[in-house]
Amino acid sequence: MHSPIFSDMFDVCNPPRSTGESEADHLYEGAPLIHLSDDADHLGSVLEIIYYQSDLPWLPRSPCYPELITPILDLSRKYGITRMYAQIMRHLESDWPQTLNDWDKLERDITETKNSDADRIDDHSPEPAAAIKLAHRFDIPSILPAAFYHLSRLSIQDDWDKTHADPSISIRNPTKRTAKWGLLSVKDFRCLLLGKAELADFLRGCIVTPGNLQLWKPWDVIINQCLQSADPLAELSKSSAAQNSRMRAKIQVLRAQIWEKLGDFFHVKDQ
Repeated sequence: MHSPIFSDMFDVCNPPRSTGESEADHLYEGAPLIHLSDDADHLGSVLEIIYYQSDLPWLPRSPCYPELITPILDLSRKYGITRMYAQIMRHLESDWPQTLNDWDKLERDITETKNSDADRIDDHSPEPAAAIKLAHRFDIPSILPAAFYHLSRLSIQDDWDKTHADPSISIRNPTKRTAKWGLLSVKDFRCLLLGKAELADFLRGCIVTPGNLQLWKPWDVIINQCLQSADPLAELSKSSAAQNSRMRAKIQVLRAQIWEKLGDFFHVKDQ
């Protein structure tokens, strides 16, 4: 967790800055005194983590995590605390998975939360717009495919600010997930729309001239159901349960292909 920049600072003794100042003016309890411009609370949190081996703040699947961790990310990058930075990356990637298996597990966990006594599913699920903004600011492209895919499942009317300003909305539909749409840039919206369109084009390309009529008919039905769904990955998973082994294998391949192409669909490299 240590910072080479902090180490260099404390290794260099500050000389007196003007006539009349003694070396003691630049010491605190015998140690070099260095003035920093950073927010005292944020810097204090980082120093506690470094020197007292405190745990990094982590709220798994919390919509507040990007906001909570931003100042610590700022300072860990500024002062070269690479291990702290890497640990935060792991936390973020657990909320926005890198593999289809991890995505499916996250979805199951959130479904269990929906079926529990949780007041509002939004309060126990990662929020995509804040994650996307964080990814741009700190160059974390690895979380963008999953974040954009989840965002594509939502309606623009599923608005975090509106829902949280009016508790009655959540009471009526506590399992609805929302997004902080106001955090997105124009470029983000463009990538979102491109991603939805290109995913739909990809699915249409999966409808081929039938070779095996017995296999083609149910496949055609499945693809059309995906095209009508906001969540093709979930739709395919649901469809798989009722199919024979050959069809299940095709569905698994298609789900894997969609997952691998999410970054291309949503143009995350153009961000």
